[in-house]
Amino acid sequence: MKKIISVIFACVLLLVSFALPVCADDYGIVKVDRVSAKAGDSISVPVSFTDCSGIYVIRFRVSYDKAVLEYVKVKETAKDSFNYTVNETDDGIIVVMDCKSIGNVDGNIKLCALEFKVKKNAPAGRSLLPVYIKDKDVAAIKEENGKVSVVSVTPDTSAGTVTVLCSEHKFDIDGENGDKKCSVCGAVKEKDGSVSVDDTAGLPEVDISAPSQSASDAPVSSHTDSEKDDTDQGKGLKLGHFIPIIAAVIIGIIGVIVKLTTKKKASDTTEQ
Repeated sequence: MKKIISVIFACVLLLVSFALPVCADDYGIVKVDRVSAKAGDSISVPVSFTDCSGIYVIRFRVSYDKAVLEYVKVKETAKDSFNYTVNETDDGIIVVMDCKSIGNVDGNIKLCALEFKVKKNAPAGRSLLPVYIKDKDVAAIKEENGKVSVVSVTPDTSAGTVTVLCSEHKFDIDGENGDKKCSVCGAVKEKDGSVSVDDTAGLPEVDISAPSQSASDAPVSSHTDSEKDDTDQGKGLKLGHFIPIIAAVIIGIIGVIVKLTTKKKASDTTEQ
């Protein structure tokens, strides 16, 4: 019975999370790491959720440049707590994670690791891996005054990078401390001859270039947004219009199941 209720509740969450109001703006950051590699290397790029106040379902998309990277797989680093659904699109990877038990997961969560192969002919330099989360693509369970509800939250995002290093650096930019910087890939040669790369140089902690864009497939239509809105008008009802009704019906079913279970337990107690 608990498994049935858990499955039904997960369905409710996925439906209702798109219709509920968003709670606190400050809800942590979903980060894609910033790494460096050479052409031909295999790399793993972690995706984490820092300072998370508690989530039950999260859906996000990470885009990457196919001229630079070849997608291999998603490593499920939080599989003890979440179920995973992964889909590859024309320009990225969509990951959906839902809790295995009824309850939130909070703190600093290692969501997954994106495993790539850097192409042998990848150009040297920095390639962005922006992460996109649409409003209400992250849901949490909230309990207040004895009442349990599902709320929708929107975390900040921080884009990742893969810096492809030159096979032969061009240290042609003078630094302030006597070091030299490669103008192509950004590698720095210190006075002692050691070479290092600052993967975060010039990038903000919170990536304002990837705000709340849909985590679904990128639009393939040649219409502009305004043209699409005009085209969609007057086409009748869509599935989204029925979400509140479907959610209400499923919640009603849960209530009936719970009442029947409670009644049966009470009956069994009386008979004993």
